[in-house]
Amino acid sequence: MRLRLADGERVIVKTRTHRRVLLRPAIALLLVSAVTGYVTGLLGRSDLPAPLETALPFLNVVVPITALVLVLAWCVIPLVRWSTTWTYLTNRRLVVRRGMAGQQQWELPLVLVRGIDVKQSMAQRGSGAGSLVLHTGGRPSVLVNMPAVHRFAELVTDAIAGPRWPAPLHGVEIDGNPNTDWMGNG
Repeated sequence: MRLRLADGERVIVKTRTHRRVLLRPAIALLLVSAVTGYVTGLLGRSDLPAPLETALPFLNVVVPITALVLVLAWCVIPLVRWSTTWTYLTNRRLVVRRGMAGQQQWELPLVLVRGIDVKQSMAQRGSGAGSLVLHTGGRPSVLVNMPAVHRFAELVTDAIAGPRWPAPLHGVEIDGNPNTDWMGNG
């Protein structure tokens, strides 16, 4: 489902969190595969102790099911969550959509942003990722693991500094003369 935009609103950036968040699921997949292969190999030996020998039919079912559950929980779910989460920066707001067809949506109008901070750990600096902290007067909003976080912060700052209203406002062209009031009196 596409992001609905107001009149005069345009998307500046559409991005996901940095792909570095998939490192843990990839490592988990390798570890679960290695441990499952090792345990399956051990269970296939002919010199098993008697208690394991009697439990072998049960263990031959439990080990692959456990591995499948772990791969789903530690690998597939984070991958699906990452691939279905998008962050949009428009000229008026910041939108984070999560889930298939944007089931959850979080919006922050740029007019509420009073300050921007960028935080990076040593590991994030190597990849250019980081956390973008948006101060709104209340509790700060944090976008974690944003790719090219310094460039993204610049784009947010540029969008905030840009014009707040589209040129046509309710069918009336806005005059650029600062000496006139909203009624057009000079």
